[in-house]
Amino acid sequence: MKVCLIPMEVLPGKRAANLARALDWMEQVGALEPAPDLLVFPECVDLGITDRPPAPDLVEPAGGPFAESLAERARDLGIYVAAGLTEQRDESLLSSAILLDPDGDTILRHRRIMLPEDSYFARGESIRVRRTPLGCIGLLAGADVWEAHLIGAFALMGADLVVAPNDYLPEQRSPASVKSRIARAKWPTGEGVPSVVSVAASAPSGAADAPSQPACSFFRDPAGNITVFNESGREETIYLEV
Repeated sequence: MKVCLIPMEVLPGKRAANLARALDWMEQVGALEPAPDLLVFPECVDLGITDRPPAPDLVEPAGGPFAESLAERARDLGIYVAAGLTEQRDESLLSSAILLDPDGDTILRHRRIMLPEDSYFARGESIRVRRTPLGCIGLLAGADVWEAHLIGAFALMGADLVVAPNDYLPEQRSPASVKSRIARAKWPTGEGVPSVVSVAASAPSGAADAPSQPACSFFRDPAGNITVFNESGREETIYLEV
């Protein structure tokens, strides 16, 4: 499986600009030879994550125009796309992750479970896998990826790969702190354990509510080896074979 990680710069609250940037990245990735099977965007690629909730008029329900635009481009390119989105459900805000198939259909949705106490997001309650021609895929969002019991549960569910659109917490802004978090993570290893791929946003420098931070996207194999670790802090295409 060929995977592209896109640590895209996400502008807080700028939905239209973020959508244009995401669609442009999809076009660039779709032109690669060979084209990837799966493209992964960061968490909340539509509005970003800041200290304050986004304006209510910016938040879309599940399957809203932002998600539909990604789906149309996924269909045009014939690739799988994973992305984190801010979603409205009833009165709650959710940090969700979606997996689109090459037909543009949402085949998997996950609502972030692990949240800080003061988060404005509501907590998700479950995990699922989806069997695809690429293998059995599980989906997480944000800090969920650090939870060993979730990775272990995916192993029991037969997942080959766990995809986690991510955006690191404020205390994890430096590459050294992220590497330390990876080193401390107690993910299970061995036969039957899924690989884990995570991509974090490259936060815009100079934004008061989104301090500059490196992207720190990574890939971890079932043996526990971190075979890809990107800390450039730049928007770029990270291409790997899983």
